[in-house]
Amino acid sequence: MDLTTNRNSSVYQNATGDGDNVARDKYITIYQGLAPEALRKPIELILSSIRERKREVAKIRLETIKATNLDSNSEAILDMLSIQLSLLEDDEKPKVHSSLLSTFKNSTDSVLCDLCLATLIRLDAKSNRIDDARERYFHADTSNSSYSQEAFYEFVATAEELEQAYEENRIDLDENQLNGLIRGALRAQQFELSLTIANRLNDIFPSFNSKVLLLFATACHLDIKLRNKHFWIISSTLKAEIIKLIDEVALLINESKGTDSRLLNIAASYWNNLRGEHKELDDICWKYIDEVEKVRPEIAAILCRFNTQDISDADDLDSKCNKAHRDKGYRAQLLNDIFAKKEISNDDFVIVSHFSDSKSLSKWVDSGGKIVGEEGIATDFNRLKLLLLTLPNKKLPDKNDRIEEIVLQADKVIERYKEKLHRLHPVPLLEITELLGAHPKLSVIACDLIKPLLPASDLWASPIVKSYFNALLSSQQMATLASALLIVNEAEWDSFIWRVQARHLEQLQNYPNAIQSIEEALKLDSNLLDAWHSLAYLYRKQEVTDDNLALMLKRIPDEVLARKSKMAVDLLIEIAKTGGFARAERIILAWFVENPNSCATEITNFHFGVTLGNKAAISVSERVGDCIAGVKFRKDKEESIKLLVGQVAVNHHRLLDVNSELGNALYQMNVGETKPHGMYDLTLLERLPPYVAAFQISLELRHEQNDGTDCFFALKLPEDPDAMLTFLERKLCMIKDDDIINNLNFPFVCKGHFLHSHSPVKAALEQLSTKKSVPCILPNFGEEEVTEIILDIYAIAYLAVTGLAYGANHSSINFVITQETKMVIEHWLAEINREDYLSVGVHPSGGLWRVTADEIRQSTQNIQKAFSLIIDKAEVIKPNLVDMPPLMLSIQDVVDISVYSSVCLSISNNIPWLCIDETFTHCIKDSGYKQANTVKFFIELGNSVAFEQKKDGLYLYAEQIIPYALSYNDLRLLSVSDDKHAHYFLAKILHLHPKAFSDTETAVAMLTELLVPVLIKSYVDGDILEGLRIRNPRNNGYAERVFSACCYVSMQCNDEVVAERKLAMLLCRLFVRFNAISPMIQVLRAMASGFLTGHFMDFPVINACIKEEYNNLGGVAKGS
Repeated sequence: MDLTTNRNSSVYQNATGDGDNVARDKYITIYQGLAPEALRKPIELILSSIRERKREVAKIRLETIKATNLDSNSEAILDMLSIQLSLLEDDEKPKVHSSLLSTFKNSTDSVLCDLCLATLIRLDAKSNRIDDARERYFHADTSNSSYSQEAFYEFVATAEELEQAYEENRIDLDENQLNGLIRGALRAQQFELSLTIANRLNDIFPSFNSKVLLLFATACHLDIKLRNKHFWIISSTLKAEIIKLIDEVALLINESKGTDSRLLNIAASYWNNLRGEHKELDDICWKYIDEVEKVRPEIAAILCRFNTQDISDADDLDSKCNKAHRDKGYRAQLLNDIFAKKEISNDDFVIVSHFSDSKSLSKWVDSGGKIVGEEGIATDFNRLKLLLLTLPNKKLPDKNDRIEEIVLQADKVIERYKEKLHRLHPVPLLEITELLGAHPKLSVIACDLIKPLLPASDLWASPIVKSYFNALLSSQQMATLASALLIVNEAEWDSFIWRVQARHLEQLQNYPNAIQSIEEALKLDSNLLDAWHSLAYLYRKQEVTDDNLALMLKRIPDEVLARKSKMAVDLLIEIAKTGGFARAERIILAWFVENPNSCATEITNFHFGVTLGNKAAISVSERVGDCIAGVKFRKDKEESIKLLVGQVAVNHHRLLDVNSELGNALYQMNVGETKPHGMYDLTLLERLPPYVAAFQISLELRHEQNDGTDCFFALKLPEDPDAMLTFLERKLCMIKDDDIINNLNFPFVCKGHFLHSHSPVKAALEQLSTKKSVPCILPNFGEEEVTEIILDIYAIAYLAVTGLAYGANHSSINFVITQETKMVIEHWLAEINREDYLSVGVHPSGGLWRVTADEIRQSTQNIQKAFSLIIDKAEVIKPNLVDMPPLMLSIQDVVDISVYSSVCLSISNNIPWLCIDETFTHCIKDSGYKQANTVKFFIELGNSVAFEQKKDGLYLYAEQIIPYALSYNDLRLLSVSDDKHAHYFLAKILHLHPKAFSDTETAVAMLTELLVPVLIKSYVDGDILEGLRIRNPRNNGYAERVFSACCYVSMQCNDEVVAERKLAMLLCRLFVRFNAISPMIQVLRAMASGFLTGHFMDFPVINACIKEEYNNLGGVAKGS
């Protein structure tokens, strides 16, 4: 179907003609009354033949009567009758015209003269002699000529004359005149006038004919309102008017048994637009297809294609599609013929797009296949659709590239045809928008394509409107969605609209009203699985008690859960967790018995969903309906598990009929019993409850069916504990993510999602407290003067591990978090505080590690305290309704819910977001959204935190595990600290910043201030006085490390001073500082000598420089 072709077929184009059976019969009754007694019986025979559709018989009878001796009045009556019944041939009209003219001039019967004039006007009009008809009418005295007035109005009068006649004579018009005015207004396409008059006719002279004329005038009036629009894109008010019209038309068609062509003309025209939207209309048009064919043959042909089983002639596209739909052999041959070509037409593509699978289409495209045809909107949209049909569903490496290609193609199409978008046909467009809407990154394109078609107000939930709403949800255009919901007619709020409203309210975190919206949807249709799923989700969001949730879950009809699906599994997990395990067990086993292979994944997911994190034990049933028991048995050396069933069609090798020979034997045996059975020994190893057996079988089936796309693997562990540990270590070591975690260009927050998508807190802490991945760089750009900032889980985890969280209470900045961030923190806190907590992994150097509940609580007590502090300080804010930019759709799949919701909140509420990942922050900042300057904020926060609280963060930074917003004050705190590790990490940090100083003078001055406290502490401790680290094991060597680091850094400034001079400047200042402490002078000399030797520096040059520096300082040299 062409994208710009519509299905509308105007009613008014067939508004005039001989379709008025009722009016025609009224005239015939008058002719019979005027005719002599001898003619009344023959006229009745003629009318009987007409009613029986025997037109030729009626014509012969009429000619036979005319051949007899008749007076002029009788001939005129028969002539008028032949005209009214359309029995007159063209070559007979002149003779009849002459006869009627004579009668009109000579008859003294006023009624007969009026009928003659009316018929003459009709003949003139049908012979295109309108001027003659006008002249004849105005020359005659028609003041009391109702029939001729009717004919004049119907065939001759202008629009102005019709309106004037009605307005001036409205209260005096009889039935004939009103009939003529209505038909005349229809002829002149004055549909509003025709409707006004038709209403008056039906009010004053109610009859079947008046009802038909009223419906016809209404149909023509609505036809103009439609303005060539498809039914799906009209307003709700217009839709209601059309449905009301169709209902009334169908009623009258049935009443008249399909004999009124005017009604069938209306029905056929509106069927062509609605096609399937009104079942009674479909049925009635097909019931009277023969009559439809007489008035609308082109629509009748389409009706036949939709309903007939005759597919022998398949030349055109519709016929080919119908035949392909019904004939598998023909379909296969048709597809083979098309795929054999490298270039196919648009018609060929319609066929393959409907009947081929994506794999075959992709193979054809990869071999060089393409669509060719006349360049235009149809070809361009078909090429876009081809890209969509061949887009892989799975996350393949080139999927993003394919999506980008689709975006580029769609942008070109929209730009090229932007003036034509409002004329797109919604039916073929729907196929494209549904494909686009299946991918969040593409769904905004669907919105752009659909919106120009829709009315500005008064929407109803047509298929294309539903596609639009789904696309708005998928692309997160929530502000536009809110506006669109406001213009949906209240009378048209079906279950779909209520569910969309619930999604909208959920976005606003208005859970009570969202729940109420779902309840409204369920009132309209209680069998909506997704509505029940949403309701359970919203109950959890609102944190209702399990008892209240259980009451809601009991309302779900079993029929809704009868078919396996991910949503059904989620609901069954909730049912099982809230005391309804027996019910869930029964439904799960019904799935299993129906098809064990297809539901293996669902059953295993159900079991893990129920048992993981659920302290309450589940109680399985010994028998569930026709599931008798599970049996684990051995036939000779072959072990197997099967489920014994009764009264069930066995369709799988893991199901065993309990009444079969083997099934009955196993059912009667005791556990451990062995007995011969046929040619082998049969041993019953274990009898299992049906649910346990189904779960164990599903584990095996899921493992066997895994083609590599399932994350599930079943491992059989050795029984020996040592062998088990070796086995686990080898298997866990196979999981390597080095290519991603060591990639500097891969955003830090994305690495975390890749490593632990199910636990954002674990992902953040693991990266910020171990050398799991390369540290990120803190953003040193963005807004510096902020009053509030948004923290995601990475920022919170960073504040926790660095101890900077303890500065939160001293900060005037308002901390903001999302509900999602709060949720993931609370979930993690609950997880690690479980009494049965246990985690296992492999050390980088090899060997298994494990962490118990006590160990995790002990190791994370400071983290937990910091998390609690942040949550207490932070304010949870709801997002405002905005349309999310396309950027957010791109990052949705690569970051966790905390990061994603934080960015969304920043965009929607215009609050700066604090991100610790410079790479990722650039993406957001470059799109024009607010970012807080992370470095500046951390420095300010650190200045208010005691060294003991933040030292762990400095140590992690020194080990290059985390980034850090380092200040000179932090270095001073390290240098004066009594912590036994402080000087070790100070030395490491100094080595991380060799180019920290811009000039040597500044470097020497500041390094001296750092080094002096370190040396004093080492002097006080005394170990360094007994020898350097190389000769004195009691000396930890940390002061020597700091000394070496300061010497090295002092020589790295990019100024004109030579290296020896730089080092001499530092040494000279140290000699001056410790001039009064001779043992320390000896220590300094020893450390300096070691440094010079290690760096192959010239001693005499250094000594000379020291002497010069000393003289410059004005001191007394003691030698070097």
